[in-house]
Amino acid sequence: MKRIYCPVILTALIAATLALATPRAIAQDENAKNFVIRWESIEGIIRYTVQVRDSAGTLVVEKTVDTNFVEMQLAPGSYSIRIAAINKFEKLSFWTDWKDIKISDRSTGKFFSTAYPARTGFAIRGGLSYNMFLPPWSGRYKNSTFSMTHLNYNGVFSFQFGNSKFIDAKNFIRFMGIELEMSYARYSGQKTPTFTSRLTHISGGANISLSTRMDSVINFSVRLGAGVTQSTQYFTKKDITGIPYNKGSIKSLDPYAKAGVSMDLSFLYAMTATIGTDYIVTFYKDRYMQQLRYYVMAGIRF
Repeated sequence: MKRIYCPVILTALIAATLALATPRAIAQDENAKNFVIRWESIEGIIRYTVQVRDSAGTLVVEKTVDTNFVEMQLAPGSYSIRIAAINKFEKLSFWTDWKDIKISDRSTGKFFSTAYPARTGFAIRGGLSYNMFLPPWSGRYKNSTFSMTHLNYNGVFSFQFGNSKFIDAKNFIRFMGIELEMSYARYSGQKTPTFTSRLTHISGGANISLSTRMDSVINFSVRLGAGVTQSTQYFTKKDITGIPYNKGSIKSLDPYAKAGVSMDLSFLYAMTATIGTDYIVTFYKDRYMQQLRYYVMAGIRF
């Protein structure tokens, strides 16, 4: 009988649902785990034989079932699996190729996850940053109560190429991502009996990021970006009695460029925490403002 091959039967379907085994089920190995392997049913196939061998090539499991799934126990480690399809004539139709699987001990990984963020495509992060202007702007108000540092709010929407279904390249693009970023900063203002002033920044731009892909809960990223900042200074002039007589604002829309580094922590599979630093240059009219931004953000991948 002609052999029929079905390459999709195990392409991505050995995605087992792992769960801790009961004490009775793990009598042979206290670290063994119960799990289920499922695959696509094939018309005309009435039974399947499943074989599992360990990293040394020893056959450790062989089961025949009349369903498209099998339950088994394996201790944490690396294995290979293949499935045979038996047709209604009780003849072997085909064996799949051996597929590598890995059984992990999740007892030490319930909170932290080694699943790299690039595998999930989109991510949303938000958090706080501390902006610090560098000379000469940091000294413009040295002798006044005006402060050029303040806590600010940041938000990022990103797409990591990684193992995305859109791109499955094997080169450096697996490490890349694009980000849309927005931030709001309100700086402490100058305040005297006759004059008050405060400064706000609303920024929006895009970044290109390059990330490591270590099998660890911690990875590192570098990014380059550019965008636009709207700076608004609000002021109020008062007479000697403290009564306002002149209120106004000065607005400016200016481009900026940035470079930064960050450390990314993965936990609870879909959650991330990021700690980083950005160097930002805003091209304000005929001058430029330099600042450092230290930030902490948390987010979710999907």
